[in-house]
Amino acid sequence: MIKPELHYLDETPLVPNSKLPLVIYRGALTHCENEDAIKEALEANGGWKKGGAWNAWFKAHFHPNAHECYGVVQGSSELSLGRSPLDPPSKGMLLKVNRGDVIVLPAGVSHCSSTASPDYRFVVLFPTGAPRWVSVWFDQPMESVSDYQSQSQRVSLPSHDPLYGEGAGLIETWKTVLAGGK
Repeated sequence: MIKPELHYLDETPLVPNSKLPLVIYRGALTHCENEDAIKEALEANGGWKKGGAWNAWFKAHFHPNAHECYGVVQGSSELSLGRSPLDPPSKGMLLKVNRGDVIVLPAGVSHCSSTASPDYRFVVLFPTGAPRWVSVWFDQPMESVSDYQSQSQRVSLPSHDPLYGEGAGLIETWKTVLAGGK
């Protein structure tokens, strides 16, 4: 079992973020040779379904109604996480991701690529049964951050970790955080 990295992101004036940590499993799927293999590996553990596949996305946004999982198919990117384009650089974080990495973003965490290799590509999965995700963009009128934060906090935990299945890994970690632990 790969030990995940956990990253906690505080809310900003424009981004709700989450008390749940962002989770990254480094190199978890380097054995997968293409987009279909990564999608199949993540869906095989139950609880997650593919929502699409993209190259680098440079426009920051967040999903207040759904958690999101990335499987990096190829290339690398530096992700800007937990901040809006209007927040100072001291807010949020930059996270380098590479082929085979798996990243799980809690609902409300803003994200985009700040840099990417020309071949960067990733698949996105959402928890089974989650509503169609809503994207909040920073160049459009927004509700209050507290409204988005309330909405994000009401999103159910996924039933499965994308790598280890029902009740494991991510699920145990997030349940511990919600119970007041870290």
